[in-house]
Amino acid sequence: MNAATSAVTHEHANQPLTPEAGQGLRILVLDGSREDRRLAIQMLQREFSPLETVEVTDAETWVAALTAGGFDLVVTDYVMHWTDGLEVLKTLKARYAECPPTRSSMAS
Repeated sequence: MNAATSAVTHEHANQPLTPEAGQGLRILVLDGSREDRRLAIQMLQREFSPLETVEVTDAETWVAALTAGGFDLVVTDYVMHWTDGLEVLKTLKARYAECPPTRSSMAS
């Protein structure tokens, strides 16, 4: 996997992400690589169940996801053909100021 950044946008950002009874987490996964999105989703599915993922592949699906809202976590690649992870974090911070971002990096 390429370098990745994740931003916690959960209402209780300092607490572990645990779904309420019967409800799963809704996670946005932004990456230009289909394979990297698939791997990220597989890793998330091992940790969180039930889980709903929304794959964001371009600016259009990013805007649609932001408009729809209702997500608990965003996992984003750092470099994409249409934006980068820092711009994603800036957008999230502007929209969800009460939720501090958490960044982490992974490299293969």
